[in-house]
Amino acid sequence: MKTPREILLERHRHAEPRLDAVRRKALATLAASGRANQAHLASAQGSGGAVKGAAAMLKKAWLELIWPSRRAWAGMAALWLVVLAANVE
Repeated sequence: MKTPREILLERHRHAEPRLDAVRRKALATLAASGRANQAHLASAQGSGGAVKGAAAMLKKAWLELIWPSRRAWAGMAALWLVVLAANVE
């Protein structure tokens, strides 16, 4: 007796070549975007790269570390303000 997974895989096997083509196209787009990004970073480092590289690193850190959890950071800031106000009194 076939499992449900085997039945589904058998039923949709004809879609594999199209899915592979979509996958190759997506990977090619990502690779091209990565090469363009590397070329942009290399040109930025050639002219004042230290400043632009630091700004890019700060922006990336902001977008990856702070921005997704901005409510948590705002809550922590509010708690510190409460602690500071309690200590002042």
